[in-house]
Amino acid sequence: MFAFCAFEGVKAQVQTLTKPLSKKTIQSFPETFVVLDTATYNQLFQKIKYKTDLLNEMIENQKEIIAEQENIIKSLNEESQQSAKIHKLHSELIENQKKQIELMQQEIESLKKQLAEKSKKK
Repeated sequence: MFAFCAFEGVKAQVQTLTKPLSKKTIQSFPETFVVLDTATYNQLFQKIKYKTDLLNEMIENQKEIIAEQENIIKSLNEESQQSAKIHKLHSELIENQKKQIELMQQEIESLKKQLAEKSKKK
């Protein structure tokens, strides 16, 4: 026989009994104190072990999922940084093209003035 005593928030304590307890003794225990025969205790222990193993497996799966999500986030951050660099370079290219157009327009105006002056001289 086993005496199984658990309090909320406290780890369960299991103690092997050398002799069966009387009903009077059992009734004097707190509500959270349970007396189990060996077979019931073993069955309960197996259920707890199964659920613990299952929870540990779930935890490992969650850790793997978290690691994958962290890798995805890292990859997205890198892509975002690259995209920002590309955007900056594209903006610089546009500004340079605008400056080139402005210089070309100034050159055209200059050539027009030169042409007009040459036409006046003739």
